[in-house]
Amino acid sequence: MFTTIVVALDGSEYSDRALDLAMDIARKYAAKLHLIHVNNVQEIFISFGGASALIKPEDYEKPGQEILALASQKATSCGCVVDTHQLDGDHARAVLDKVEALSADLIVVGSKGHSDISGILLGSVSHKITHLAPCPCLIAR
Repeated sequence: MFTTIVVALDGSEYSDRALDLAMDIARKYAAKLHLIHVNNVQEIFISFGGASALIKPEDYEKPGQEILALASQKATSCGCVVDTHQLDGDHARAVLDKVEALSADLIVVGSKGHSDISGILLGSVSHKITHLAPCPCLIAR
């Protein structure tokens, strides 16, 4: 039923739960996991007070690399086949674009994460993904 599962990770407790659910499903269906972390450069720019000249890619990519490395290690130790993707841009749009590129069968996300003020004003990433996804979504609560 499922062969390609995308898991959006941000290092939060909810994304850890999403990974656990996705691993369970991947093992049952022998599906490949695609672990995604999205850097939102605009959020980083705002959090640095607009000082974009001081922000180097390696500064904002390192936390995502660590999140993906830990998640990948956890999933592979449980026998899952894993690929990781670190992307830039709007969280929901980046995940959905990757889902379409991979022709994914399932998206697994946490219900809450490390969102910023835009999440309060514009809606959560999980909400956007579930409304725009081309495939089934599972939200870890």
